[in-house]
Amino acid sequence: MMPLERGTSARSSCIVLLSLIAGIAGAGCAINYYYTPGVYEIAEGRIAPVDCEGGLEITSIQAPDPGRAHVLHDAITAVWYTDRAVVSEALANQLSSELRSNGCRIGSPAGHTMTVAVPDVTVVQAGVKFAANLTVKVALDGAPERGFDIQNESSGNIWRTVNGGIAVAVIDILSDPEVREWLARKPADLPPS
Repeated sequence: MMPLERGTSARSSCIVLLSLIAGIAGAGCAINYYYTPGVYEIAEGRIAPVDCEGGLEITSIQAPDPGRAHVLHDAITAVWYTDRAVVSEALANQLSSELRSNGCRIGSPAGHTMTVAVPDVTVVQAGVKFAANLTVKVALDGAPERGFDIQNESSGNIWRTVNGGIAVAVIDILSDPEVREWLARKPADLPPS
């Protein structure tokens, strides 16, 4: 074993001590991020062609979070925030886009109305993966809400994971037999709400 230079042990101890103090102090200073939705493209063929009768209006009814402060994911050194109304609006927009690409008429005059809300969205981390968990509520022409529990995992980042969760919600909603049957009905054939 080689002898240490004079003062090396003390210098190493000092560096370790300073690193420990900086780490403890830094843990209390988390960086805040705010989630802004992006579109996660849905591959062609993931949603079977949709038969639509009449115009369709899709609206987000999720109330905004006070101060846009819904915690999406909390880690030791960073906190990701969102507003569930923003996530719900992104879902409504992507649903509208997918249906429009299927030849459905979106907007007024609307024979059908679909309302969507995302009352809960969180992201958990497991190793190198993130999992977005979304609770989605959908109402068709004022009928009672239907719930969809959505999960999307990604080894990417939190934004990609949530954007992918919104895309999975669109796929699940537009693959639901009751939703598909509702879309295919002529507005005059719908029972009064």
